[in-house]
Amino acid sequence: TFPERVIDVAKEGEGIDWGLYGLDKPLGTVTFKTSGGEQTTFEVSEKKNFEDASFVRRDNENRVLVVISIWQARVKKTAADFRDRHVLRHRIASVDTIKLKNSKGLQLIKRVEGSWTAPAQKELKLDQNKVREILTLIAEAQASEIIESHNNKPQGLKTLYTLELVMDGKTWTAEVGQGKDLVIFA
Repeated sequence: TFPERVIDVAKEGEGIDWGLYGLDKPLGTVTFKTSGGEQTTFEVSEKKNFEDASFVRRDNENRVLVVISIWQARVKKTAADFRDRHVLRHRIASVDTIKLKNSKGLQLIKRVEGSWTAPAQKELKLDQNKVREILTLIAEAQASEIIESHNNKPQGLKTLYTLELVMDGKTWTAEVGQGKDLVIFA
């Protein structure tokens, strides 16, 4: 899936002087693994050519590939950098109920026959586009950092609201808070 990223082949065949391209002691390796179990490993050189492109070796092939320089940055990434940072990992089209609880109380919105309604306030006519816009914003929200443990949660975290979505009969809940430094956590 990565041939389109290869700019050129600098050298190929037997007897390559890997040190000339910095691949005798690579800066690091990047391995891509598909869900089917296939994997491709790239050794990335610290050296670049005159066009600022990087040298890589794929799966111990006897070829020196020339690729865009972003590969050196990829080597420095950790597994956490490749994580899906979306807060909600479900299709928003499957949301049937939205519950928002904050200091002012609980707001319940339900989809009934394709239209969003507020059952407790039947006279309230909801703007359907605004509800879809809010759901889209929730679906697009991404974390800037993932804290692996509740033990790392900042001190003095104040809960701002709890959001509950019901999708296909399953409930998804997010508690959103703010630290003393005004950073938002979910």
